[in-house]
Amino acid sequence: MDEIKSLHKPQWNLVGVDWHMIVGNQSVAKIVPNFEPGSPQYKWVTIVDCDVFEDHGWHAVDYRDLDMAKFDLEQWWHFMCRGERYKPNLHSRRPK
Repeated sequence: MDEIKSLHKPQWNLVGVDWHMIVGNQSVAKIVPNFEPGSPQYKWVTIVDCDVFEDHGWHAVDYRDLDMAKFDLEQWWHFMCRGERYKPNLHSRRPK
């Protein structure tokens, strides 16, 4: 797993209706459509493989925007590889 962490940049692959974040040859997280009727404004939900990776609070986060969800999961990945938490309120490079 250390090889996967340190050697590969995340790539996105659409599988059905889910966006998989692929690192190396492994899906480490995905963004799935949110079909929850109680929150129609949130179109996407992040899913982190918590059995393998520390999610640091990024599993099951709702998003209105797919690009923002992708950006945050990529940041989660980079910080998680260093053993740190990604905190968007402290890291101001989030797209608007």
